Amino acid sequence: MFLVFWLGALLYNLVRGLRRWSFNNASPLEEVFCTAVTRRARVTGGAFNRPSHTDYFITFEMGDGQRLELRVPDEEYGGIVEGDRGVLTHKGTRFKGFRRHSAG
Repeated sequence: MFLVFWLGALLYNLVRGLRRWSFNNASPLEEVFCTAVTRRARVTGGAFNRPSHTDYFITFEMGDGQRLELRVPDEEYGGIVEGDRGVLTHKGTRFKGFRRHSAG
């Protein structure tokens, strides 16, 4: 019974990942002016002598109020703070870059 559950969960995650990959590949590369409104980190692992892993996310708000949360690389996460305004480049749910615009 456990094996059936495990295989079902594996299949579900595989299909979900393939759908997301397909969606991102079919999406156009977009550049939008926006504001970084929130940042968060998700730590997984770290128990029972397993190494931990941290994923970083930033939510961007476009001029029309629409929000988009994207996973960003740790080196980008450290350089973007809440309130930063600039041009976000993304392809579907894939973060491609953020160019900050200075005030003035």
